[in-house]
Amino acid sequence: MSITGNARKLTFVSKNLGKDIDLMLMFEPPKLGELYTDLYPVCWKVLQFSASNISTAVALYTADTAFMKEDDSNIVSALNVQKCQVREPNYDKFAYPQSHSIHSGWRDMLVDDQHQGKQLPYCARSRYPGLIQCKIQSTKPADVAFGIVGKDQSVSPIFKWNGLAVDSNLAVKLSPVLKIYGVSDYQSSEILRGDVTTEELFNQDLTKLPHESTWNVVRDPSSLQLKIVRAK
Repeated sequence: MSITGNARKLTFVSKNLGKDIDLMLMFEPPKLGELYTDLYPVCWKVLQFSASNISTAVALYTADTAFMKEDDSNIVSALNVQKCQVREPNYDKFAYPQSHSIHSGWRDMLVDDQHQGKQLPYCARSRYPGLIQCKIQSTKPADVAFGIVGKDQSVSPIFKWNGLAVDSNLAVKLSPVLKIYGVSDYQSSEILRGDVTTEELFNQDLTKLPHESTWNVVRDPSSLQLKIVRAK
């Protein structure tokens, strides 16, 4: 698979770590809403590495995005999903590009529970780079998640907003800053209800990385401290 545009492929490699290790991947949440009250980060992926021999895991960021209308739970499910779309200038028809980046323009989604809970997406032309806008038109406050579309078209949520008011607008400029922690008690799509208490091992703006990069997961033999370092 060719990695182009804003997509990024990160390969993580370990060798003889001495114990089984899980890495929890999440994105830095935007500065909108009160963290852990209105806005919750969501575990994007969990990568597993074995105690012995060589282990390899890949994190593919496609830069394709989607919204989800959500219920209240600890796990964000990929039900009622709508990929971000761009509407043509005449506002009468939709265009469905094969690929969208959260950097390419204004994205709108209408959450309307008068259509059996379906999300009705519509977008203005690109005016503010990186701005994603979600309009809530429902009879009660809505919980909305935002996620990354995988190459198999499945959606992995990365943020969730709770209780967006009726007729409100959610407009946020997102940047894909990936953070990684060495923890074993999380699962993919799990909502984070508070700060991760272990040391942050990785913090990178994916837009500043090359399309493909390799990283070594190492464990210091003396201190047993876990590290993620760029492969040379």
